[in-house]
Amino acid sequence: MPATISFFDMSVSVTPPGGHFQPMPLTLGPNWQPNDVRLLFVSYSATAPTGDNAQDVALMMTMTPDPPTGFTQAYAINSTPGIETRGVYYRYLVAGDADTSVSWPKPAGTRDFMFAIITARGVNTAVAPVAGTLSTSLNVGDPTVAVSSVTVPAAGDMVFCLENVPDPEGLWGSWAVSMGVPTGWTPLVATDQSGATYFAYGTNPSAVVIGKNYSTSGTTGSVAVPVAKGAPAFAGMYVFVRPAPDVSVSVGVA
Repeated sequence: MPATISFFDMSVSVTPPGGHFQPMPLTLGPNWQPNDVRLLFVSYSATAPTGDNAQDVALMMTMTPDPPTGFTQAYAINSTPGIETRGVYYRYLVAGDADTSVSWPKPAGTRDFMFAIITARGVNTAVAPVAGTLSTSLNVGDPTVAVSSVTVPAAGDMVFCLENVPDPEGLWGSWAVSMGVPTGWTPLVATDQSGATYFAYGTNPSAVVIGKNYSTSGTTGSVAVPVAKGAPAFAGMYVFVRPAPDVSVSVGVA
């Protein structure tokens, strides 16, 4: 039967805007083995005032190097005006791997920088992970943020990485909020007061990574993620990984 995918050596970070460079360690994790897959989510947003306090000009920012050395880009969107920079990268670990790091230039006007990194074991290394952006919607005061349905291409595991910061438009209720775990999903890793430690009144910028196993192709359907009441700006990405093929053997007896 196909392998069961497991996730471990997980970390997530939300850092403040200060400083010109954000160092980003791409650690292997203490429990890694060859053929494990290291999955990296990165998200950034920045705005520059236009003179009328509209703050509607997006700023360019990329990793150095981009993609990180040894990683493959599964998905990325690079600072089109009005759109946030974000990306999903992966690396199949091999014997002799060593920890690396990259720098991420942070221009004036940076509002947030977040990343999450996890290891997946039991993944089919012959089939590349599929990744993309998540579409979200939220009205002020809603108890959940609605994540639009994502295609599930085959049997395997879907992983969502959701992040939020104060809404740059500055409307009433403009603050970041804690995020919980939707029904049927498994919490993998999150910042304090989110995920498994969800606090319904948390107002710090937050990030949460959740996963769900699917036995066949289809869709995720709309996913309702619990949130504290507020009006944050959301960024979200997903990655889908397939399990390694059947590795069972048959032993014959003469």
